[in-house]
Amino acid sequence: MLDASVPMFIEAVRTGSFTKAAERLYTTPTSVMNQVNRLERLVGVKLVNRNFAGITLTPAGESYYADVLTMRDFAEQAQLKALRAAHDGPYLIRVGSSSFHQYARLAQIWGSLAKPASSQPDGHGRNQSESQSTNRSSATPSRSSGVLRNPHDYYQLQIVDFTDTSIIGPPPAGIGIDFDVMMGNFDPAGVPETYRFIPLGQTPLSLYTPNESALASHGPVGLHDLDFAELVGPRLIMPEQSWLPSIAILERRMNELYPHIMVETVSYHSGSDLFNRCLREGTPLLGLEYWDEMVPLLTGVPLNDHLAIPHGLIHRSDAPKEVQLFAEIITRQVIDFLNEHDQVDVARAIQEGRDLPIREDPAPTRRHYGLRL
Repeated sequence: MLDASVPMFIEAVRTGSFTKAAERLYTTPTSVMNQVNRLERLVGVKLVNRNFAGITLTPAGESYYADVLTMRDFAEQAQLKALRAAHDGPYLIRVGSSSFHQYARLAQIWGSLAKPASSQPDGHGRNQSESQSTNRSSATPSRSSGVLRNPHDYYQLQIVDFTDTSIIGPPPAGIGIDFDVMMGNFDPAGVPETYRFIPLGQTPLSLYTPNESALASHGPVGLHDLDFAELVGPRLIMPEQSWLPSIAILERRMNELYPHIMVETVSYHSGSDLFNRCLREGTPLLGLEYWDEMVPLLTGVPLNDHLAIPHGLIHRSDAPKEVQLFAEIITRQVIDFLNEHDQVDVARAIQEGRDLPIREDPAPTRRHYGLRL
């Protein structure tokens, strides 16, 4: 294991500043500086030059920095190679996928991690894994922003279809039995301790209504709009609060502003029953923004009230170490993406396990909730 001061040293060198490193590592500049000072005492030489503009490497620091990057890579590689050896090949991660909990969100993140060199064709049209199979197990994974570039060498994903028992609600019972992980929308406050839910972004709420309704042609609507009550009508269908405490906020606002509108809370067990009722009665239905891709007869009207449900990766709390390491790789990839796209506040919230902040897009009718997947 590397000394705890090494990651801070690496980040300080990358950013050229104790302050910038502290922002990336969610700590204080003083803490980073103290750790770099401690590392210099351990190594016995001066590693960085300090000035008002930031820090630069000394000749000794340049040598140490190059070597310590290799040491860190080998440490992580050793863990993944051990997993591969234990399972006589890539570890199989079973990913649950259904109509309303689609694999595509995880596939986007997984695909952003570079494919292994062994999967590239050689000059004879064969995969390098076929022509150089003896070298694959000893290849050193390369890195980018602290994430292994080729986890594809150590993990293989298998899609497992399952039938939704609830399109908004508790985690499916098949997690940890029929499949290992899945992407979905859950409220962290309502997820049992037997599961680990890692929020990676948020999905805005929308009101679903028949395509020909006045609400459908109105566009984004807010609770404080003067014509909100007229557009919604006498009744609104919402999911039960027991698994989604955040929905209580909307119900409370509805009761305060529009006591004459009946808010009906139901279990969202069957999507077809809910959508058919919405079509038959014209009653607006509260749902998630991406549903309009699956229900073409209904129009999703965005709510301009900063209301969203977190989406992310979920697995059993007692999942095998291999599954937990996979979840860590995915999470780190998302955090790096957010940091690189000026969403440091969202990245920090993920890192610290806090509620994700809501971000606004420049366009007035579109909202950005962290990483949109």
